[in-house]
Amino acid sequence: LRQESQAACCYEEALRIVRMSSSNNRAIAELTAKVAKALTSSEPDKAKLLFEEVVLMQEQLNDFAGLCAAKTDLAEFYCSQQENVVSALQTLEETASLFKASDMGVGINPQFIILYSVRFRLDLVKAKCYMLLSDYESAVEQVSTCLGNVSTKLGQTLSPWEREFTGDMHMCCAQSLCKMQDCIECISNCKAAIDSYAMCQ
Repeated sequence: LRQESQAACCYEEALRIVRMSSSNNRAIAELTAKVAKALTSSEPDKAKLLFEEVVLMQEQLNDFAGLCAAKTDLAEFYCSQQENVVSALQTLEETASLFKASDMGVGINPQFIILYSVRFRLDLVKAKCYMLLSDYESAVEQVSTCLGNVSTKLGQTLSPWEREFTGDMHMCCAQSLCKMQDCIECISNCKAAIDSYAMCQ
């Protein structure tokens, strides 16, 4: 659903049903996060409370991957509310520390796949925060590091969602390079983003 208000109503109804008929706290946490995302633009105060609630839920569930995802969601929300960029960066640093303290290993398992996608989002949100602070060099550095990690990822072909994130990264980099008036590199990243998005189909 493209209409945020309609999406929020549907997710809230689904959440109500799950709360009544199940004790599946993971499902409740996931649906709560979806409600929060749908309300980000229309009801930011309510969305903030829901994002914070999901972080607490994941802590109680002792779900490491879920907690990293929830904290990244919260940071992304702070970033979208531009006056909270410092809070966003602080939350991202906390999440990055969780990654450093963990030893998930590499493999095809749900935890690893969730964490890998969260790592993408964490780097992208961090770059966007630097852009909001007009620290374009740090934004480019953040994105470039992540893109370097993607290009060497296990020697595997990138999946559609990885290509989409790669396109988002290149666009973020292009926007920063534009502000830095580095036109040649800006155009190069725009072309790379187009290529990445084209391969998502």
